Amino acid sequence: MLGGMFRSGAGTRHFASRIMRLQFLVVGVLIVLVTAGTLFASYDRVYSKAEDTSLTIARTVAVLPEVVEQVSRYAQQDKLDPQALAEGGAATSR
Repeated sequence: MLGGMFRSGAGTRHFASRIMRLQFLVVGVLIVLVTAGTLFASYDRVYSKAEDTSLTIARTVAVLPEVVEQVSRYAQQDKLDPQALAEGGAATSR
């Protein structure tokens, strides 16, 4: 009577292999999702920390009198010379 329920044969092996493939698929999807979430969280944290650090540096430097003077001089110009700025010289380009 119960012999049919507990048979072992080709059908059972096929079912077991399908279940195992399904389990591997689920585990693979979970690994991909967890990895993607971790990468996103890490990127977001690093980006926020870099932004906060750059704003802190900018605020600290902005109170120096020589920086205020240079910014006011550059603000009066029509166009800035990027090469002169890179070299640290006067960026006059009118």
